[in-house]
Amino acid sequence: EPYAVRSAAPTPPAAPHPVTPLRHHQARVSQGNGVSLHVAQEVHGGSVLLSVPLSACLTAADLPADHVANGCLPRDDGYARTLMTLLSMLETYDAGTADVRAQNLMAYHLAVASPELLLSSMMASWPESGETAQLLANSVPYRRARAWREAAVQEWRELRARGLACTLDRYVWASLVMQTRAMHHPDAGHVLCPVLDLANHASFGATARLVTAEGEL
Repeated sequence: EPYAVRSAAPTPPAAPHPVTPLRHHQARVSQGNGVSLHVAQEVHGGSVLLSVPLSACLTAADLPADHVANGCLPRDDGYARTLMTLLSMLETYDAGTADVRAQNLMAYHLAVASPELLLSSMMASWPESGETAQLLANSVPYRRARAWREAAVQEWRELRARGLACTLDRYVWASLVMQTRAMHHPDAGHVLCPVLDLANHASFGATARLVTAEGEL
């Protein structure tokens, strides 16, 4: 059972408004901030802005049965299993053995969250010897980011010891994708939902919200 995104404004007491056509959405690219999704014209409160089938999302259920993570991760750790699914799909994508669905999902995530942009823009990936990192070395955000990276490195080492074939940079990238784009579904756990995650950005007001709907996110 997936999600839909609805306008957070109250519905006016006029006649019901139709669902907003997707042609009224725009994906905009901003320098240094990647891609974000915007509604290009006025919409009414309660309108469905965007819906995505859960079957189009990357979930823990997509983890291959023979993946090394099945032997070292708890069955109920949906977040980590979805992370492993992302890494597994990326591996098959690079090898040219991914099916069409996996190809589309990976092409999307590599486009909207490219490793170059994500790793350069997040504090956790800044070189400690860099000028900016040194200026912020004693700040709370930077210390939290470094603590997060140290935990990620430890996780990567433990998984590598158990047979995970993955570089540290790739593991950190996938972890940052999960941290910045994953959404929690009541049944499927943490999922990566294409296009919908473009709307998961800071806003100046309560412009939209996620609600449960039948058959879609």
